[in-house]
Amino acid sequence: MNRRTITTFVAGGVVAAAALAGVPALAATVTPQPGALTSPQLTINPPRFVLGAQTGDVPAPVDGCSGSTYPIPTVLPWQARAGSQQIVKYDVLSDDGQGGGGTTTYTTSATTGSQSINGTDYDSECGGGVYSLDYSVTATNSAGFQASAATNWLNYRVWQEDGVGWAGNFYTGNLPITKTGAWTPASCACFSWGKDLTTSAAGAKINYTVSTPGYVAIVAPKSNLRGKMSVSVDGAAGQTVDLFSSTNVSRIIVWQAYLKPGTHTLTITNQATAGHPRIDIDSILNVNYAGVAGAPARVQRVG
Repeated sequence: MNRRTITTFVAGGVVAAAALAGVPALAATVTPQPGALTSPQLTINPPRFVLGAQTGDVPAPVDGCSGSTYPIPTVLPWQARAGSQQIVKYDVLSDDGQGGGGTTTYTTSATTGSQSINGTDYDSECGGGVYSLDYSVTATNSAGFQASAATNWLNYRVWQEDGVGWAGNFYTGNLPITKTGAWTPASCACFSWGKDLTTSAAGAKINYTVSTPGYVAIVAPKSNLRGKMSVSVDGAAGQTVDLFSSTNVSRIIVWQAYLKPGTHTLTITNQATAGHPRIDIDSILNVNYAGVAGAPARVQRVG
């Protein structure tokens, strides 16, 4: 069974956003037109997950055709240069490819901004098919010049330990994992689709291979029973992620990183913290962003 994704539109305010360190701009910028009044320039940066946010709750599916969905909190960020005049607004258009979507307008002079969007994991068997959204952002300056850039059909992929009863692990798309050490499924209505993977064994590992340019994230529960894990990419030094919390919280995005184009291996290792050695992995997320579609950047004078 393959689980595909859609991306749903959530209106949100424009917020100041620093440039993403080490993350390339994947949309083409626009060369200003000659003359006293010049166009803005606009770049859409790779969409990123919301670290510390909770993914949506779904029940365990009852069969292979479940239509349940859950939102994956994501931010679509952009950067602009105003040209000879200041920015006056941004228009963000969402397109689902089936006649749906909408436009949100932000009146602002900020040269950086973002919009909250939701990637949604859903079961595409039984005729569901592939369903996703494209986003375009248009910046307008006070001279009436515009510049636009667009995403190339954002594509979310999700791995989860599924609660339907299939043997082994469940994958969405071509995102295989391998396990070393003692990992067992755990059941809870609080987990995505009712199950996750857990271990208390020191050094137990999950290796996850993904081909992407884009962000990859780990979703896990946190509680006073859970300890630390190490997360590394392509054998580099691991980053410690602490899953301890004085209160029980589920489906938290606990780690993310931008991966350059290519095939990468993500390794999760249990550090078996004394007194609370358990860790759980609820899901692993990837939003694959290939950059602009065709030649979406344009410059025009309006008004």
